[in-house]
Amino acid sequence: MVGIGVPEIIVLLIVWGIPGTIGAVLAKNKGRNAFGWFVLCALLWFPIIVILFLPPIKEVPGKYRECPACKEFVKWNATVCKHCKRDLPRLSQRSG
Repeated sequence: MVGIGVPEIIVLLIVWGIPGTIGAVLAKNKGRNAFGWFVLCALLWFPIIVILFLPPIKEVPGKYRECPACKEFVKWNATVCKHCKRDLPRLSQRSG
C-alpha cells in the first residue's frame, strides 16, 4: 500500500518544523511577524540567516527598546545608545 506513514511524517516535521520554528522565534524576538517567518523558513532555510541580521522593527519588552533621542532600537538593558551615544533613561522597576 502506498501512502504517507509515521516515519515520513516525522521526517517532514523535522525538515520543515525545526527551521520554521527557529525562524519564527527569531522573528518574534525582533518584533516581526512570527507566522510569516515560520512559513518562509520552513520552505526555504536561508531566511534564518537573513532574520539574524535584520534590525528590530518595534520595541520588544525584555529584548529591544527605542532610544528617545534618535529613535533607533538598542538592547533592552543598554545605558547608552550605540547610535547617538546619549544616555538612555533608566528602566522603571515593576513590582509584582
